[in-house]
Amino acid sequence: MQAESFHKAGYEGDGTTIAIIDSGLVIHEYFTDTLQTNLRQFVHVKDDLTLESTNCWESLYLVDNSGHGTKVTGCALQCAPKADLLFYSIERLGTSDKWVVDWYKVRTALDHLNNHYDDYGVSVLSMSIGNRDIETSNPLLYQEIKSLLISIASKGIPIFIASGNDYSFSIPFPANIAPDVDGIFCVGGVYNLDYDNNDNGSFDDPEDRHSGEIWHEPSGHGTSHGCELEIMSTSFNVATTDPSGGINSYFDGTSAAAPVAAGCAALLIGMWHQVNGFTTIPLDFIEGTIRNMAEYRYDDDPLLYGDGIMTPYDCRIYPLSISGSSVHTGYMFTSYKSAFYGHGYSVYLDWKEWNGWTWVTHSNLVAQTTHCDWNPFSAQNMIVPDFYEGYRARIQWRYRLDVCGMSMNIYTSWNTNYIYNDVIPIF
Repeated sequence: MQAESFHKAGYEGDGTTIAIIDSGLVIHEYFTDTLQTNLRQFVHVKDDLTLESTNCWESLYLVDNSGHGTKVTGCALQCAPKADLLFYSIERLGTSDKWVVDWYKVRTALDHLNNHYDDYGVSVLSMSIGNRDIETSNPLLYQEIKSLLISIASKGIPIFIASGNDYSFSIPFPANIAPDVDGIFCVGGVYNLDYDNNDNGSFDDPEDRHSGEIWHEPSGHGTSHGCELEIMSTSFNVATTDPSGGINSYFDGTSAAAPVAAGCAALLIGMWHQVNGFTTIPLDFIEGTIRNMAEYRYDDDPLLYGDGIMTPYDCRIYPLSISGSSVHTGYMFTSYKSAFYGHGYSVYLDWKEWNGWTWVTHSNLVAQTTHCDWNPFSAQNMIVPDFYEGYRARIQWRYRLDVCGMSMNIYTSWNTNYIYNDVIPIF
């Protein structure tokens, strides 16, 4: 899933725990041998009151008759291979071995997570499940689940929920509550960004599938969409863990997109921990960073693409967003510490904006102190305003540091980037 460059930079989700609520999980050599994943806990929700749990990969509790949960888990852990795993099994088999979501078990799993998230160090939650009827058929259960999701998100745990696969202009619960709740993301699906090796979508595919386009199949399946849709991720021929063993490229649907996005979030959260220490991450930082990291294309329709496309490919080079978000910069300035220790300093973001016929130069003061004892600044974030919000243009940028009247460029040359990435490399 194109996360290799990101992993080579040393960010693999270390220090994070991904929670997944899904059918079940099998003992897979990819998890145990390749990743040596730390199974924080596998919780089998037997019914709406009874829980069985283990933290041992050899446990007989580990079962996944439908295979859905094992595939979902592979999607998340390929993005963040050093993340720990907390898995809730809610499987109830229906006809033809197709699994059916037991929403009472979902409530039990969410209640357990809401009460024990800190015990397991939960960083992010992925849910590839949905229901269109529960609000009217069981309003009490609907409200209980909704309240639990809101409570979990309020604790700073981003939740990624699949938008559904019926290609309708309607998104089921619980993904449809995302626009009203900070920290909950409704995730739709697109064809892999490298699918036809041509990002302009001009590849002559017999099935009319193009890189980055919204996932839709001739069979009628496709990502559900609408005003609730917030971000997109890969959902076509995703290489993931096969319950019978090995890695296979056949997992389609928003069930793949949600855990990929959750894995991306684990990478970002793990990076924060590595740079800042294990401090609490502000929810608005997570929300803003994820939204601004999403790739926005010129022809994107918010009703089809939300805020844009989020994949490991996008975050591998440009880990954190600057537009409207907090950006940690203390680490970047470490090598300059001796140069201005004890003195005041100012940090500027200079940028040149291409307006269609010429470069226009701007400068923005992003941080300033009258004295410097270093530590307070290294522990805080710079706030960069939305200086090009809504304007799709090519930009060049640099950081410039002024100390005691002398100016030095943190980056010695102008760096070129494109607005659809909406991000800058800061490490």
